[in-house]
Amino acid sequence: MREILECTAHPENCSGLLPAGHAVLVEPYDLEEGIIAIPDATKERTRLLDARAVVLAVGPNAWQGEAAGPRAEVGDHVMITNYCGFKATGPLDGKMYKLVNENDIFALITTEVRVRDGKRVILKYVRE
Repeated sequence: MREILECTAHPENCSGLLPAGHAVLVEPYDLEEGIIAIPDATKERTRLLDARAVVLAVGPNAWQGEAAGPRAEVGDHVMITNYCGFKATGPLDGKMYKLVNENDIFALITTEVRVRDGKRVILKYVRE
C-alpha cells in the first residue's frame, strides 16, 4: 500500500473518488454556515426542495451530446435535488460527498449572501 502525503493529481478533488459514466461528484454545503439567519420554517422547506454543492469532478459521459455543452464544470456552485444521488465518504479525507446523476443538477449558483464578522458580504461566483 502506498502512502499519499498530499493531493496533487486533482487538487480540487482530494476525496479519492472519481465519478464514472454520467455521474458528477459534488461536495454539499449548508445554508446555515456563515449565512444570514433564516427562520426555521423556511430552512425546513428549503431542505426539502434543494441542496447546495460544489462540483469536484465530472464523469466522462456527463452531458455528452448536449448542444449547449456541460451544465456545470469543476468548481461551480450548483443546486441539486435534496434526495438525489448516493452519499459517499471520501476514502482519502473522510469527508461526506454525493455522487449525483448529471440531470440532478438543476441550477448554477452565481451569487450568494453570507455574513462574515457581522457584515453582509455578497459572493459572486465567476467561471475562469
